[in-house]
Formats: sequence, C-alpha cells, structure tokens
Amino acid sequence: MSMTEPRDDDDAMLEAYFAAARKAAPEPPTDLLMRVAAAAEAGMVPEPAPAPEPRGLKALVSGIGGWPALAGLATATAAGVYLGVLAPQTLDLLMLGGSGVDLGAFQPGYGVFLGESG
Repeated sequence: MSMTEPRDDDDAMLEAYFAAARKAAPEPPTDLLMRVAAAAEAGMVPEPAPAPEPRGLKALVSGIGGWPALAGLATATAAGVYLGVLAPQTLDLLMLGGSGVDLGAFQPGYGVFLGESG
C-alpha cells in the first residue's frame, strides 16, 4: 500500500476527533464578549447623508457627460457654423485643392426652391 492511497481507518479516526471537538466547544468569556462589543460600538461611524441632486446648469452639464463633453459639443457646433457660413464657394476650393473646377453647376442654389430656373 502506498502513502497516497486512503485507508479505511483514517475516516473513522478523523470522525472521532471531529465529534470530540463538537462536544467540547469552548464558550468565550463574558468579559471578552463585552470588550469586543464595546470596540465595535466605538468604531461605528454614522453613514453620511446622500448628496443632493444637481439642479439647473449643473444637472445639464452632468447629463451631457461633464465639462469635457460640453467642450467637445461646443467645438463641433462652432465648426459646423463656420463651415455652414463659408459653404459652398470656399469649400469648393478646399475640396479640389484649388484646381479651378467650378462645382456650382452641380449644387443647387436657393433659386431651385423659389421656382427660378438657373
């Protein structure tokens, strides 16, 4: 028989030790329990009050994602307004690299909506 093979009497011997331990469970002294309870009460800290919900501009900014997100949104808005004001003549030059090709014939103007022929 090798050392790794279990023996039948091992389980019986362990069960005897466990049964003896269950019968003779020691009770902690009362003064120890009182000291532990006093230390626990002394260490208790009241829970802080919940933070108030943001209102107004603070609620709007936190709903968007904070100041960095608001800055990105403002930058994108400014870029959109800038490109909207400059279009279509300046953007034609930017898109074609100043090649001198006129894209005006391919882009309708406001006259199309007013019933004018271009």
